Amino acid sequence: MILYGIPKVVIGTPTVREWGEDRLRELGVEVVHTRSEACAELLSRMITQQRELIREDGGNFFAQAGV
Repeated sequence: MILYGIPKVVIGTPTVREWGEDRLRELGVEVVHTRSEACAELLSRMITQQRELIREDGGNFFAQAGV
């Protein structure tokens, strides 16, 4: 986001893991939480259905995070 000058990130899930949010704010990125149950459900389905693709693309980010 910093590299491409994206000024705002919206986090849709009600349960938030605050990884780097403070740093983003320090760098001028607006961080907004909508806390949407629909978003949480969609994200959960995507993670379940695409676990291997996510691990490959994310450098095992989810595996390291215990997801």
